Amino acid sequence: MVEPTQGVFNMRSRMHFFAAALVIAGIAFFANSPINAQGLKGSQMPKKILGRLTYIKGNNDQERWKTFLDAQPKLIGMSLKEVEKRFGEEPICERDLSAVEYGLTQESVKSGVKENSWLHVHLFFRNGVVWKFSVEASNH
Repeated sequence: MVEPTQGVFNMRSRMHFFAAALVIAGIAFFANSPINAQGLKGSQMPKKILGRLTYIKGNNDQERWKTFLDAQPKLIGMSLKEVEKRFGEEPICERDLSAVEYGLTQESVKSGVKENSWLHVHLFFRNGVVWKFSVEASNH
């Protein structure tokens, strides 16, 4: 004969187990499904904020300088696609694509009185082509 409290206990255990299984299944479902909320899927922080600067192609500063110096006489008048082909994909861009930035040195250089600076190349676009560029020292 089954005692009345034993049957209730088994029913409660089954309910807790079932509820826990539902929670685990729900977590597994949402963990594997894409997030479609506005601003969450596909939204990326700008590289500059994330500290992911795109460097000019090259394994070291010397190779990057060579790549930059080889392209320098031809930079004025290049399109963004031509620049990306020469320097590398996905530079840091202004929202309106009026300027892009590449890292030139990964080793720090002395810039004036500042010991720890890194050189960046800034390219400015007008009518879809480079119209001026600069090499600037940055402390970040």
